Amino acid sequence: SGLFGSLGFGGVVSNLGLKSAAISGQNTGGIAGHNYGSISGCFVADSNCFVADSIFGSYVGGIAGQNDGSISNSFVADSSVSGSTVGGIAGHSGLSISNCFVIDSEISGTMAGGIAGQNGSYIDNCFVAGDGFVAGPEAGGIVGRNYYGDISKCYVAVSVTGADYGNYTPQYIGGIVGTLSTEGTVSNCVMLGAEVYGTDAIVNRIGTSSILQNNYAWEGTKVNEADVLNGNHRNENGANATINNLEDKDWWAGVGFDFDNDRIWTFNDDGPPTLTWYSEP
Repeated sequence: SGLFGSLGFGGVVSNLGLKSAAISGQNTGGIAGHNYGSISGCFVADSNCFVADSIFGSYVGGIAGQNDGSISNSFVADSSVSGSTVGGIAGHSGLSISNCFVIDSEISGTMAGGIAGQNGSYIDNCFVAGDGFVAGPEAGGIVGRNYYGDISKCYVAVSVTGADYGNYTPQYIGGIVGTLSTEGTVSNCVMLGAEVYGTDAIVNRIGTSSILQNNYAWEGTKVNEADVLNGNHRNENGANATINNLEDKDWWAGVGFDFDNDRIWTFNDDGPPTLTWYSEP
């Protein structure tokens, strides 16, 4: 269910917005239930995407329920996304999500991610921020469960909460990713949220041959109301980032955020970076 039930191979949707909508179905997205094509420059705001009774195996996303194409330069704001496998942008992503953000939104489900509930491909240059949260038994600020996928140059500035959902109780909760399965990669990411109600600031459960590299968590982030200990940029908690770091453009550039070459990001003196396509429309 969505404005488009299924966007086929070669299909293109661009510069389209949806406001004040309620969309429900087993595979539900504000723009497309299932995307095989290209979605760019789209937004969903003040809306509710959900699955009644949280049907197991359903995919719900603010932009697309399932993404087997590309989603770029799109955002979700002031919305609620809930169901089984849920994400602020896509419930399940088998191809690419780039240059997207979710702000002031509530994401909750059995497997929940601020950008994607499940990811098996590429997610880069995305952020989740504002007065919202990500919650579920398996939850991550960017991705709930990542398998064979690469996540890079993203940040999270909301709390991630382990919450009961249906018959499921909290197990795998991470600031960036809940579960990093076999051969997944998380790199150049930053956790800024106030709280992770789980065990680790970056990733909770790590699979075989997975890689963590150059990740950071704000020194004020609490994990189960306690300070993060023994963090470094290659482990589950990431290296500490101070307030001075977060207010320093050169520090963000060192993490990997591009302000100069492709100018993907714009630095703000009063907060973390924003995506240039949105801040300079």
